[in-house]
Amino acid sequence: MSKIQITVIIVAAGDSTRMGGINKQLFEIDGKPVIAHTIAAFEKADKISSIIIVIKKETIPQLQTLCRDYGFSKVTYIIEGGKERCDSVMRGISHAKDADYIAIHDGARACITPKQIDLLCHGAIIRGAVVPGCIVTDTVKRIVDGKIVENIQRAGLFTVQTPQIFKADILKDAYSRFTGENVTDDSSVVANAGYDVYIIEMPDTNIKITTPDDLQKAERIIKSTR
Repeated sequence: MSKIQITVIIVAAGDSTRMGGINKQLFEIDGKPVIAHTIAAFEKADKISSIIIVIKKETIPQLQTLCRDYGFSKVTYIIEGGKERCDSVMRGISHAKDADYIAIHDGARACITPKQIDLLCHGAIIRGAVVPGCIVTDTVKRIVDGKIVENIQRAGLFTVQTPQIFKADILKDAYSRFTGENVTDDSSVVANAGYDVYIIEMPDTNIKITTPDDLQKAERIIKSTR
């Protein structure tokens, strides 16, 4: 029996608008660029077969050099991203022709570990569609015009991360029917297409680097977990 093929699409074509002009993908933390930490985690994950990187056109030559320098053998494509995140994901999907399962991951989540990736892959093989998530522990309130209008019960609430992993035919079918509705992650596209998506609980260390302060936090996490 042939090995299950799991391809990850690393989406890294954003504008980094909240980084004050810093290209967060190429900013160095703990001695190497953010995107190199991200790729390395999937390179080391046993269940990942291949890696597709979706990035800004002008950054492609730098990524090609980076992948050669770090010896990332699983990287099969480095392609130009689209206008919106969903466009970048669809471009990545079009290159994942031989995949049995497809993972979608934010390039700015550099703190993910190979062990966590393999756990999620195992869950996807069993369930068909899984996302990592953290239980909400803070009190949550809805605000309108600066005023608290609703206290939201936090029981059963999770914050959702990436990589989100789906059986390839599920993800491809969901995106083939995607009409551009306002969604913030791939699991929403899949759920809107009528498929069940399951949560796998993860620690809160898998942060997304969004602001300059996050760079220092991510470096601390990486030094303590790698």
